[in-house]
Amino acid sequence: MILRRLTLGLAGLLVVSITLALGLRPHLIDREGRRAAHAAAERLGLPVQIERILPWGWTGASAERIRVGPAGRPLITVRRARARLTWAQALWGPRRPGALSAAGVVVHVHGDGTLEGAARALKASLPERPERLEGGGRAAGGGGLPKVTLTDVQVVDHGG
Repeated sequence: MILRRLTLGLAGLLVVSITLALGLRPHLIDREGRRAAHAAAERLGLPVQIERILPWGWTGASAERIRVGPAGRPLITVRRARARLTWAQALWGPRRPGALSAAGVVVHVHGDGTLEGAARALKASLPERPERLEGGGRAAGGGGLPKVTLTDVQVVDHGG
């Protein structure tokens, strides 16, 4: 009788815990995604805006409608980007994916309508590379770049 009550109580606690964890998951993924966007903005020296961040699979996230650069004149827009973490990264960190995929990438330039003009405009629109913080390498948490897969990429020259 006591063993049965204990078993039922533990099973109920397990169900409540799983339900609570699954309910909080979208909020946690959104918070971590916004934190990553803020860190990217700091590193790039440009604003990074993400409209929506959703869970993707068990350990991944999907970000929709990403804009890098000022609202009226973005440098890059992305329809959807996805990142997946390993279980260890998802539970304990560091939360840096080894691979990213992005679809619907548009690089916006304001050149003179020629390929050379677009290349010059693109180069001119990139921010100066910020000074690297001392000890900012992989061991200090700076990390390397993930493998990135891009699909449906366009370069649009708005000036010509």
